[in-house]
Parts: sequence; C-alpha cells; structure tokens
Amino acid sequence: MAAEAFAFDVMAPSIVKKGDSVRVTINYPVASGTTTEVYILDPSGRLLPVEIKVSTAVGGRTALSLSYFDFNFGSNGTYIVMVYIEVAPTPDIYTGSCIINVPSWLDNIDAPVSDINKHATEISRLRTTVKKHGSDRSILG
Repeated sequence: MAAEAFAFDVMAPSIVKKGDSVRVTINYPVASGTTTEVYILDPSGRLLPVEIKVSTAVGGRTALSLSYFDFNFGSNGTYIVMVYIEVAPTPDIYTGSCIINVPSWLDNIDAPVSDINKHATEISRLRTTVKKHGSDRSILG
C-alpha cells in the first residue's frame, strides 16, 4: 500500500466558469489489474457519476497513457474530485484528489460592453424617476 495519503495528482483548472466543460486528468499509468473509481462531491453534497476514459498508449508505452474524464460544471460552488485506484493482486490502494471552484462572479466576466451601458442607462433613468416623483434628494446618490 502507498505510504502517502495522496499518491498521485488529479489535474484540473482550479477555477471554472459555470456551464463550462473541463477535462480532468488522473496522473496514474493505465495498466492491467488496476481499477479506477472517481467520485465528485458537488456544492450541495451529492456524489455525481463520472464516466472515465483512457488515452491511448504513446509509442507502445502504457506508462504514457492516462485516465481522464470531461465534466460540465452546472452550478456555482466548490467541487471536490476524489479518485481511488486499486492495483491487483495485493491490492495496493492509491488515492488522489483536487478541488475545483465555480465562483458566481465569473458568470458576468464576459458581458459585452453594450450590456454594461444598458445597465448604466437604466440606473440613470431610475435616478431621474426618483428625483421627479420624490423630493430633490436622490436615494441612489
């Protein structure tokens, strides 16, 4: 059994935009007798199913192949990816994990300038309406 708590890397971007699909790689060589299981804990605490794919061996070297999966992050919050690999016949058990954040502020980062101008115009109209119907003091500044 591996002496380390986390014996291999699980690689993915640390920050992802909601709705984006991201490839998560499991940096452990694919070989006969290995069983890989992936668990994703979503922000609400549910375990989500994952289908693992295997890249082809490079130049006939199985040590240059790896497992991966593509995952679409559908909601904001923090996702925890945990990977469990069992190697027969002993069995040796190895684990890996990573954390992926899907912040809500990233949803509006690609907003067109025209949308920002529309919001500014709407706020200006709101100020004018408050001044006309109320006193000379504006509640919005």
